[in-house]
Amino acid sequence: MRKRVKFWLAAALCALPLLAAFACGATPSGTGTGTGGTGGKAVAPPAAVHRVTGITIRYRDLNVTNGKIEVDLSDGAIVLSADVQKTDESADGAAAFYSGDPSVASVVAATGAVTLKKQGETVITATAGGKSHQVVLIVADAYSAPAAYGITVVGGTAKADGAAVAAAAAGTLIALAAVVPDGMRFARWDYEAGGAPIQADDLWRNGDNIFAMPARAVTVTAVFETIF
Repeated sequence: MRKRVKFWLAAALCALPLLAAFACGATPSGTGTGTGGTGGKAVAPPAAVHRVTGITIRYRDLNVTNGKIEVDLSDGAIVLSADVQKTDESADGAAAFYSGDPSVASVVAATGAVTLKKQGETVITATAGGKSHQVVLIVADAYSAPAAYGITVVGGTAKADGAAVAAAAAGTLIALAAVVPDGMRFARWDYEAGGAPIQADDLWRNGDNIFAMPARAVTVTAVFETIF
């Protein structure tokens, strides 16, 4: 009997620490999971990532999505901007601009201000945070006077729209008038372009004395015959 009492008394004494631990809300070693258990350690969350996810060139407050911008040389200058997409406002979204051919159009990297210099095409690139966008800038020259080519008439005169001319743009209709010397009569016109004879049939447009100016200088010579 004494042995049984001693056994139960010893068991009760051994159980007291375990009961006390549960009563205080603790998890005994080896019985819990997570950071609340004995030996657990809190894990810090990862640092926030601030980055640029995309960039689009803008012109006249619109995103350029068709790959090109068309302007005229007479505009003189234009201003480009960039729509920079970011994960949040802490990302560095400063855009920089570059021109592939500054002889056609140059651009200020920090502002996107473009100076148009001549007719042609150049690739404009905008970059920010490792992202980039490119468009083709097409500079037309619709308002400049077309190139004029020289007209030399030997033995006559040349007029365009009723006014005497010494040069004209390609395609202009030139009316010739022979100055016939006494005792002679007009026979034909001989043409040279670039120092080489050309066939009159390649130039005539209306009658024997009107031709279309080619895209090069022309010398026209009146040929006369003696009247017997």
